[in-house]
Amino acid sequence: MEKCHLFGWGCLTLAASVALLSILSNQEPDHRSASLQSPSQLDTELDVSSVKDFFEYQLSTQGEQTLNKIIHNFDSDSSVAVFEGSVEQDLFHRYIEYKQALLDLNPLPSSQLSLQHLIEIEGVITTLQDKFFTHSEKDRLFGQQNLLRRFTIQKQEIIATTHDPLLQQQLLDDLLSQQPNYIQQVNKNKQLIMQLASTSQLNLQDKYIQHVSLVGEKGAKRLQDLENQQRDFQAALNGYLQQRDDILEYDGLSTEQKNTEIALLRTQSFAEQQQRRVQALERIYDNQR
Repeated sequence: MEKCHLFGWGCLTLAASVALLSILSNQEPDHRSASLQSPSQLDTELDVSSVKDFFEYQLSTQGEQTLNKIIHNFDSDSSVAVFEGSVEQDLFHRYIEYKQALLDLNPLPSSQLSLQHLIEIEGVITTLQDKFFTHSEKDRLFGQQNLLRRFTIQKQEIIATTHDPLLQQQLLDDLLSQQPNYIQQVNKNKQLIMQLASTSQLNLQDKYIQHVSLVGEKGAKRLQDLENQQRDFQAALNGYLQQRDDILEYDGLSTEQKNTEIALLRTQSFAEQQQRRVQALERIYDNQR
């Protein structure tokens, strides 16, 4: 399979596949108050699926807002009221300190995560979580994440110590069967995404047949629609970026005039709900040049 590139076609099936899993799982958007949203989040749904996701949603605007501003907004009464259940301000503050402590850790010397590296990471994360949170808070914030990480270590231990292929697969199957349903579903989704991504090089007819066998007729149709939408967006984005480059390289305009022309071009090329996404892609595009 070709290496994925942000502005290329190679990632299309994978991206559409991930989106499709949400559809097939009947995940409906959670409509809540937009009072906590920054300008760049106005075309997104407030994430209240868990306390941790709620925290991460608030922190996702860092760079657009200062950390102090984010904390101030969260500490307002309306901020806590949006989430169903108790969300203590002190817990949010400690969550920020925990994330900063993770960032302050020295990186591992190798880019390849061996079993030993995974075990070391597990020990460090466990120590930090014990430092900042109670047992119940850890379960609330990281319960599923921690189990998934330990499941990964257990899988790697089996792979590293069992050399007989049949016995190895049996042990892996036994380990998976002992996991909670959500871990089994995550593993199933991962396999499905890999299978869908492997069809990217097939012609349209063979790809559709494979998709039907994997996700059914309705799922294949939805996936096809998602791919078509992504293809159309990619084509529009490529054309827009080329015209944007032409504007930036034109010496007859001042910086202010260039910015005005680019803003007008963006408005003409994309729907209102796509504006923030396009601006974010522009920044990534500029950084990659």
